[in-house]
Amino acid sequence: MSALAAAFGATRLASDGAALALACQRAENRVVGAPCGVMDQMASALGREGALMALLCQPCQFQGTVEVPEHVSLIGISSGERHSVSGSDYGAVRTGAFMGLKLVQQACECRGQPQPRCLAQVSPEAWDAGLGAVCPAELSGAEFLRAHGEHLDDVTGVDPLETYAVRMPAEHAVREHGRVCEFARLLAAGPSEDQLERLGELMLASHASYGACGLGSPGTDRLVELVREERRRVARRGQRQVLHGAKITGGGSGGTVCVLASGGEEGVIAAGRVADLYRMERLGRGMESDFGAGIGNGVGGAPLTGEEQDGAAAPPTQCSILPEEARPGAAFLGSSNGALEFGVVRLRLPRAPSARRG
Repeated sequence: MSALAAAFGATRLASDGAALALACQRAENRVVGAPCGVMDQMASALGREGALMALLCQPCQFQGTVEVPEHVSLIGISSGERHSVSGSDYGAVRTGAFMGLKLVQQACECRGQPQPRCLAQVSPEAWDAGLGAVCPAELSGAEFLRAHGEHLDDVTGVDPLETYAVRMPAEHAVREHGRVCEFARLLAAGPSEDQLERLGELMLASHASYGACGLGSPGTDRLVELVREERRRVARRGQRQVLHGAKITGGGSGGTVCVLASGGEEGVIAAGRVADLYRMERLGRGMESDFGAGIGNGVGGAPLTGEEQDGAAAPPTQCSILPEEARPGAAFLGSSNGALEFGVVRLRLPRAPSARRG
């Protein structure tokens, strides 16, 4: 993105960050061969400090930002497992989802109903009422092509020799859209314990759904389970919960887990315990967990001052998605320039100096 941002120039970046994001997506799709969406690119181009980005991928509608309230903390913990959307798992899941979309469209056409342009336009009620039944759990590429022709995605292809999961990838897109909309509404509501608990439930449901599609990983699943264990430990002691939920981020298959915590020191300490336990399980004792604070704008966001560039934040063109090479258990704190897209909270971090927990 840095190279394309430099080519765009500061004036165009300020007015057309979405065009930069789409150009980066095309480069990944056509040059790298990664069948990714546009969420990460939009977050990097248009993310704003202290807020999440609302993105309606139908196909790419920027809907502004969602402020992260002061009583909410979003903390990213690295799994140490490299995230990738270029591997066969992600491509197969995406292909299966588009196969499901075509089956749903054909079913709607036969019933004289409007055809959805994407699965997020299918309500959970309509899915449960019968549309979900038209999507088999699995379907061979050869059978699909013979009965239905090509699917509707221009960056993946249906391999006649492969068998694809169809129902779960399609259902994930249907239900995740509703989870995201509820998450955004809840963030805008007044603070309460019920609010934080429901936000956490939505994140845990999203994580489980992504895993059911085959996009989980042992490390990210373990981190989420450690959050659950911390919650059970607190409940046994009759204490107030400060960790409320967690989920995998981005395209899955490794990468970072986002933990939802109460704002303030208690949430940071509890997340630190999770990071420490995970690190010790993976690497043994003898290492400390790092926390990095201070999150800058996306490359199309407000420019940073010279003081910010020298201190807690990096120049805008140096902002990047959380590096995948971060060691297991490395935790990063802050309300993020992220994205709300199919339930994903994507953490973005500049290269900020780390602060040790005392």
